[in-house]
Amino acid sequence: MKMFRVAWIVVFLAAVWAAGAQAAPAKKKTARRKTAAVRKADAPAPVRSGIIGGSNVYGRTGLLFTETAQTIQPGHASATGNILFSKNDQWKSLTIPVVGANYGVAPHMEIAGSAEVLSEKVTGAASASGLGYLSVSGKYVFEAKKADMPDFAALAEISHGPLTKKLGDDGTNVTVKGLITRPLPNKLLLNGGAGLLFVGSRTHSSSDTVLQVEGGAGYPLTPKLTGIAELAVNRFGKDDGLFSLGLRGTTSSPAWRWQALVGFGVGSNAPDYTIGGGVRYSFGR
Repeated sequence: MKMFRVAWIVVFLAAVWAAGAQAAPAKKKTARRKTAAVRKADAPAPVRSGIIGGSNVYGRTGLLFTETAQTIQPGHASATGNILFSKNDQWKSLTIPVVGANYGVAPHMEIAGSAEVLSEKVTGAASASGLGYLSVSGKYVFEAKKADMPDFAALAEISHGPLTKKLGDDGTNVTVKGLITRPLPNKLLLNGGAGLLFVGSRTHSSSDTVLQVEGGAGYPLTPKLTGIAELAVNRFGKDDGLFSLGLRGTTSSPAWRWQALVGFGVGSNAPDYTIGGGVRYSFGR
């Protein structure tokens, strides 16, 4: 299983490198064009690549689990609901659901929040269910002034949990992160990020600081379907990350979008695999 995950990661990184090399600009500069696929009724800010924009599992503008240097339009909001199932040799976890929402408070700025209901089973122990983590975050995008430059963003998140005692000792975590997003002329969207996760102390554990590194890509397979791949190291804690593949699509209503994903654990504390999916509804003035 581990060799299978490593092979997928190598293939992913090679594909991203090859796509970036193929799309490298020639001597003549190519102007970035706003795609017509982003309709007025759609809540996310215009994506200059052709992919279907949307929210990650936690309701923030992004890919699958990671965020992008993009925000929802001012005065618009979106709500998401996702179901995730994770498993390894020692435990299995069902998240029903992860509920998230975001709101554009100003140009290039959004706030977001999420909550989760967990059901966990550890080998040799009784099952436990209840409220997991409650999170709030804010993101500001520094949009590129030149056509051949990427966009940057700063994100801060505060989370507290688990809120149900049976799920473990509660505590507060803080994440600060920098993001970079680069649409390429061939419609490929490249995304990356790095930051620090400050894990608060618990009754049976001390505080810790974890370096997070993320990278991903999105590509429009058809006008109504986008393929996504991402690698998130230490996304959920120390030695707890994912390499994920997913699809995002539109429906007959521009306000609704769906996504489905499969992830393979990266790190000794990560699940062997995660599968899931959900929907998002956007609304605004």
